[in-house]
Amino acid sequence: MRGAVQNGMKANKTAKIAWTVIISAFILLLTSCIAIPTDFKSNSPGNAITGTPGNTADILPPADNGDYGKQASRIADSAIREAIILLSTYPAGNAASDAPKAISRRDRLAEPVRNIYDMLLSAVEKIGEYEWDSVRYGATAFSDFMAADEALRADYPRFRAYYYPDVTGDVFRPVYFLPGNSYDTPTDNRAEIVNRMSLFDAVCQRIIDCMPTDLSDTGKYRYFAAVITELCQYDRSLSTVGLPYPAYNAFVNGSAVCSGYASAFEHLCGEVGLFCQRTDGTKDGGNHAWNRICIAGSFYYCDLTAADAEVPGSDAWLRCIAITAERAKNENYCPFGEDRMADGTDEIK
Repeated sequence: MRGAVQNGMKANKTAKIAWTVIISAFILLLTSCIAIPTDFKSNSPGNAITGTPGNTADILPPADNGDYGKQASRIADSAIREAIILLSTYPAGNAASDAPKAISRRDRLAEPVRNIYDMLLSAVEKIGEYEWDSVRYGATAFSDFMAADEALRADYPRFRAYYYPDVTGDVFRPVYFLPGNSYDTPTDNRAEIVNRMSLFDAVCQRIIDCMPTDLSDTGKYRYFAAVITELCQYDRSLSTVGLPYPAYNAFVNGSAVCSGYASAFEHLCGEVGLFCQRTDGTKDGGNHAWNRICIAGSFYYCDLTAADAEVPGSDAWLRCIAITAERAKNENYCPFGEDRMADGTDEIK
């Protein structure tokens, strides 16, 4: 009996070491990205489409009159306006996503792991505490906990903006944070996190509320891509080394690295029921994050970091929004998971 317990403890320790390596690699991915060309075209007046209405109010509905609604309008309306004009100038096709029916990651978990997931969800959605005793759980504690946590953040991408687990001791606890920008320090003040996430939600809602109602799924992908690449520019400073770049930075501060672009796109698509998966991996040997989307039942990559280096609406920009399997291979996109491969063959214009 004693030998079995010792073997279980050794297995748990081995799994924990392996997962710690994975977490370290994930944090590194969040704070590093492929190099952006020196001639990178950030969002500037020179990239704006000309011949447009002279006032954002010409084509956008009134903003919510609350404080967060007004701030969201000031942050996002210019980018929204340019995205709508881009879609008018370069109409998207009528193809629907036709993605397979989504199955939540929770539903794929075994019951013990699902119970951990439910505990995490109850705490994290209200920025609350949890203390989870890994020793009491048993030999598979670490791997089961991380499976539950990974599933939670896949089902609720919004949580990535302010939460990750502390699994360094025997009792696992939440870490709540919210980085501001490259020149800011993260906050663990829960009231401030709630306020910042309220603004985050308002910006996302403003983008969705202003989306043209007659868009196909392809058009929705293109609209969200246009808003994000107009609203956000690549953060070259990387002065927050060691801190992740969540969607908050892309939406509210207007700067991010690849992980921020990918998380922002995933979040907007998810809010309107559009298939989109954030995909982590490497490109040309360097850590990178992008998205996997579905058009007419086939899977394509969408790389908004690369798109933001191109003129919006150009052929080069459009090629970044729907990357075929052949181009993904030729351009050295290598996802970490085999379930994140692209198989689309048609060039989407």
